[in-house]
Amino acid sequence: RRRVLVPGAGLGRLMWEVVQSGFECQGNEWSYFMLFMGNYVLNCTNEVHQHTLYPYITTASNVVNTEDPLRPIRIPDVVPPELPKDADFSMCAGDFVEVYWGQLDEWDCILSCFFLDTARNVVEYVETMARALRPGGWWINLGPLLYHWEGITDEMSLELSWSQLRRVIQSMGFTLHREEWRSCTYGRDNRSMMTSHFQCIFFAAHKHAP
Repeated sequence: RRRVLVPGAGLGRLMWEVVQSGFECQGNEWSYFMLFMGNYVLNCTNEVHQHTLYPYITTASNVVNTEDPLRPIRIPDVVPPELPKDADFSMCAGDFVEVYWGQLDEWDCILSCFFLDTARNVVEYVETMARALRPGGWWINLGPLLYHWEGITDEMSLELSWSQLRRVIQSMGFTLHREEWRSCTYGRDNRSMMTSHFQCIFFAAHKHAP
């Protein structure tokens, strides 16, 4: 069975979808906030719409209708513990480079979603992907380049343009077979007078066989 790695797994939804499709999957997450909540959602919920949240209640700006901030959101929309009986589904806590640098040729596919720009040094991320993937493996990515550490005092941050990062990816033994720009929202309120859109880079990269 093909092994899929999802770095920056967040609350685990992409991992869950991968496992439902019949693959072995491991997520990796660094944030304690994501790990705590992801553990709760994946392991401690047992029915659809079990919890009601009010994510817009603190918003007072760009409101169209007075009642809009009072709208509830019910989660989850699936039952996370309902997995195939033979599912191989795990989460690994820690820094992506530290955890996976030494895992040579271990993974058939890596799925990175809104992840690359979390790096202090994005070149290290690419090199870790290249080391962890088996020859002939695939790396599929979607996300912007909103570098999280940019401008933070006493923190290293290497900010490459997409054209520079593209050359780095190719230099690490990858061939880009698909490359598209996709408009994506993030954490939006679809009734708000203001929404944020990213022009995200989507690509599928194939690691060369020796």
